[in-house]
Amino acid sequence: MVVRDIHQTLRHRLQSEGEIWLILLFTGIWYGMNMDGAIFMDGAIFARASKSMLEGYIYGNPTHSHAPVAKYFMAISQAVFGPTEFGVKLPSVVFALGTLYVTYHLGEELFSRRVGIVAAVALAGNPVFTRWTATAYLDITFTFFVVLLMYSLVRWSSTNSLHTKYGLLVGALIVTTAATKLQGAIFALAIAVGVLYTIKHRMNDRREALEDVKRLLTGGVIGLVVIYIPFLFSPHPDYYAGHSFPLVVELIFQIPLLSNIVYAFGEAFAHNMDHINTGHRVLVAGKEYQKPPFWSYLYWMANGNGIIPALGLIGLPYLFLRSGIKKRVPVIKRQKIVLITIVTLSPLILISSVSVKNPKYVLPLYPLLIIIASGFVFGILDEILDFKNIVPYRYMATIAIALLLVFSAPVLGISGTFTKSPRSDSQYDDVTSYVINDTMTRESKQPVRVAAGVPLPIRWYLGDKRTIDYSFESEATKRYDIDNDGSTDLVLSGIGYQNASVEKKTRKAIQENKLCFAIDTVGRTPKRDDTMRKLISSNGTAVLELERTSKGKKLVLYRFKSGCK
Repeated sequence: MVVRDIHQTLRHRLQSEGEIWLILLFTGIWYGMNMDGAIFMDGAIFARASKSMLEGYIYGNPTHSHAPVAKYFMAISQAVFGPTEFGVKLPSVVFALGTLYVTYHLGEELFSRRVGIVAAVALAGNPVFTRWTATAYLDITFTFFVVLLMYSLVRWSSTNSLHTKYGLLVGALIVTTAATKLQGAIFALAIAVGVLYTIKHRMNDRREALEDVKRLLTGGVIGLVVIYIPFLFSPHPDYYAGHSFPLVVELIFQIPLLSNIVYAFGEAFAHNMDHINTGHRVLVAGKEYQKPPFWSYLYWMANGNGIIPALGLIGLPYLFLRSGIKKRVPVIKRQKIVLITIVTLSPLILISSVSVKNPKYVLPLYPLLIIIASGFVFGILDEILDFKNIVPYRYMATIAIALLLVFSAPVLGISGTFTKSPRSDSQYDDVTSYVINDTMTRESKQPVRVAAGVPLPIRWYLGDKRTIDYSFESEATKRYDIDNDGSTDLVLSGIGYQNASVEKKTRKAIQENKLCFAIDTVGRTPKRDDTMRKLISSNGTAVLELERTSKGKKLVLYRFKSGCK
């Protein structure tokens, strides 16, 4: 009986959602075929930190020390598939498909099935989204939870039932979103404004309001307990960046059970306050900024492949005004438009106010903005051409899937192109293999000394898959016994682009003919002056020049003949 009920449920689900499942099948194959590229620096940080979680050390990533959710999934994947490229990238692919599924249902809930299906297709092929689908980053997992939170909030706002599961889910997802990535706190805080709006419009009497708040808090507490239980069993380090803690902090650390969580939040706060104060160098409108202007995200979305989300920002006031002017628009529909206006603009304004900006930080808003853009376009077509009756849903879905299966032309970057691979490849694996092979074939027993502009991915490919007792100096010297004979075969350090003392040591090693290899990225602006890069290229011979998926950048391996004796 139970089996038959399950079979009927699945059959009904496939019949009613056949289009989205076909899209998920195609995109799953497409994303999955592009998971073989080498990981980048941040990917190495997250991969090593999540691997360490399996061994009871949970503090291997200071920037997101308090936000472990995405790394939990990466840790589980590595436990099953090992610390491999597939193991660390699989969660992003899975959550990318989950994001498409929720986007479809959110589009259906806000507008119609045709909007949902078109939005899912547009998101599946949007180059800004696909860029992160086959990586070891946290951004796709973070995007999934933001979209799921928005969907749950919209569903919660549209039901009159007091005893609803969505109140609990919204509370749990607010905590989960904040605990997935550093920027999650900003999104959770901004979306909480939408929660207050929802409670206000569900407040028929005081009792109902109290019940809503109770369910939200219950869901939040459940989320906190589930997420932070592992911290209770992971003793925190007794240092932070080589410094002792203030007396007040030391006293807090004496509190049983809570000290580990306090450490995680304190570590992240201290680390990121320094980051906020110094800023992050990016290009906006062809100009380099350390602290980009407020309008940077609008520029990034309006230029290149973010144009559909930008269209969503244009369509938002149209939908808002239309819902207020048209008397025939149902009250519940009007409330949804107001709600999505709040949950779209509030996060955008908050992240635009922070000094540290990056184009990917606005990625969690892409699904909703693409839905709004689709609803905006269909709304205009229905007004002018009665498009809904001219092209019924079944034909619309067929056309959308056909575009997905073939490809869409990159006209003005409107939808990107499905012929552009989402594959992410840093080339660090090939460079590391070259160095290892050269080291193992040398007759000399002296360790080979290597300097890298970004050492962390090299460490990962040398077998250093975990972070225990996190070193805040990413360019610190590490020694490796490659053939496991008890002696050091390779010494890896940073070049020194972020550290003057390390740069001085690298310069000295070149001058004294002690450096064998240097691994550097051509096309990447160093944080310090360019003299070191010129010194390396003028004294070393480029034995490998590998194109990276980062536009205009190459990973170059220089060999110093006098240092490779």
